[in-house]
Amino acid sequence: MQLTAKQVNSYRLLHKKLFGVEISKDEAYEQGMNLARYLEFLLKPPDNNDND
Repeated sequence: MQLTAKQVNSYRLLHKKLFGVEISKDEAYEQGMNLARYLEFLLKPPDNNDND
């Protein structure tokens, strides 16, 4: 998974709007990837292993 330049710029704008702080493209990419991985984890369907 990778973020596009447009997604990184959108994240930077959103971060500035919400927190009033500008972040670098690298920081935005890192934070955006962390968020994407976290959401991917949260939205992943549970395993149906009943081996409790």
